Amino acid sequence: MNLEPLFARHRARLLKATVIPEVFTGRGLTLEQLGGYELGLDEDGNAVIALRDLTGRLLGLKVRLLDADTHKYLEIPSPNGNPPWFPPGSGLLSPHSCQGVLCVEGELNTLVTSLALARHGWAVVGLGSAFGPVPWDWLRALGVPVVFSLD
Repeated sequence: MNLEPLFARHRARLLKATVIPEVFTGRGLTLEQLGGYELGLDEDGNAVIALRDLTGRLLGLKVRLLDADTHKYLEIPSPNGNPPWFPPGSGLLSPHSCQGVLCVEGELNTLVTSLALARHGWAVVGLGSAFGPVPWDWLRALGVPVVFSLD
């Protein structure tokens, strides 16, 4: 399933926004910051998050629902295995380019955390749930301290 055209439409909708969409309000993000990450906005005002592997291949989309009843997220395709969310440039990290990696539960939590830690030399990876999956091989290869923040 080629999700690139679908994500491109959602991304274009977010980039055209002139105010912070409601689904992103209260997170301390600016439109400029939202535009710097692979995020989109669907027709119903839900956040769309691109989930890519370290080579940039689109694995799936995670949709953060604006009006969530029992579930906050939808996965496209369903189920997509809940792959980790890597901020842009994560595939270029080396032991010399970061002091450590913080693994955070939740993609939007990870986005905000990565902005806060970017100047402190820490990389951040988003886990779709407290149950993983965790990119263990990549973390081992970096050879830096790894910390988890799971709620």
